[in-house]
Amino acid sequence: MVVRYFIPSLRGVRCAIGVALLIFLIGSCQEQPENSDPVEDDFLVVSTLAGSDNPGLVDGIGPVAKFNNPSGMVLDPSGNLYVSDHSNHCIRKITPRGIVSTFAGTGQAGFENGYRTNATFNHPYGLAMDSKGNLYVGDVANHGIRKISADGMVSTLAGGRKGFSDREGDLAMFNHPYGVAVDSKNNVYVADSYNNRIRKITPDGSVSTLAGNGYDGFVDGKSSEAEFFVPIGIVADKHGNIYVGDEGNSSIRKISATGKVTTLAGNGKFSFCDGIGKNAEFNAPGAISIDGQGNLYVADYLNNCIRRVSPAGEVRKIAGNLEKGFADGAPQQALFYYPFGIAVDPTGIVYVGDHFNHRIRKIN
Repeated sequence: MVVRYFIPSLRGVRCAIGVALLIFLIGSCQEQPENSDPVEDDFLVVSTLAGSDNPGLVDGIGPVAKFNNPSGMVLDPSGNLYVSDHSNHCIRKITPRGIVSTFAGTGQAGFENGYRTNATFNHPYGLAMDSKGNLYVGDVANHGIRKISADGMVSTLAGGRKGFSDREGDLAMFNHPYGVAVDSKNNVYVADSYNNRIRKITPDGSVSTLAGNGYDGFVDGKSSEAEFFVPIGIVADKHGNIYVGDEGNSSIRKISATGKVTTLAGNGKFSFCDGIGKNAEFNAPGAISIDGQGNLYVADYLNNCIRRVSPAGEVRKIAGNLEKGFADGAPQQALFYYPFGIAVDPTGIVYVGDHFNHRIRKIN
């Protein structure tokens, strides 16, 4: 029997196992990226955009604002950053000037639709935005995918009951859906974490399984035969490929437009190693984002760092030094405390949901 420890209620166990594995395995890292350029990161700096030590639900600017385990995030075309404030059960908005407000949710767990701050969520995580300005939310503990329309109305796109069912709207069932992504045709993709599947929702709410057979495993191949283990992050590129932060397999998986599942980077070991493809190692990677050149940015959760993966699978750490803590400054001296959300803007600025530091960090 496989013990499933990649869940919020057992996060302490999850962290302890990850740290122990990291200490045991880190010595195996030998492969480095062939084209690594150590000078490049000297021009980067890590800073705090908003939030402070103490968790809370306070709107305001910079350190005046408070979050409680900020997680998934997405940017709109105007540069506004939306953050799933996981333990506050709401969605926050940060303007380019750094003004934080509560965009949707009351701060209390629930499952009510309605206008923005009249609606309720239950531990929201993943966020994605379509071409019409609609925001989609992986409402984890409600086992549903919520939609916040451009005019602020919150509705349920699909799901709302724990289980597995490929049907339409609220007849469909999910099991802790974490990550969400949207493609150019406004289809929504879901990392259905505890079903170990990647699901697809059409704009009319019809749900199907894109990849995964439901078993805990690490198998590439045809979509119906592939296996995942607690997939968390998900993002779509402009070519129709889907990338998955397969946390339980400590790897980054790729689902091609033709439905073939491959491993882009990572090998299943919970450790740290920069390298190419399966020579690279992660420690429970979750959230992922993508830039205009097809580079993936990964919140390497238990390594307390941010990694970049090129389209060819070359992995490199860009910030964090593997120790948990809090420090701004140069990328190699900066400290994170279990980063669990990430987004990158068109200019290459990376935003991080620094989960246990209760802050939104910025790498630019």
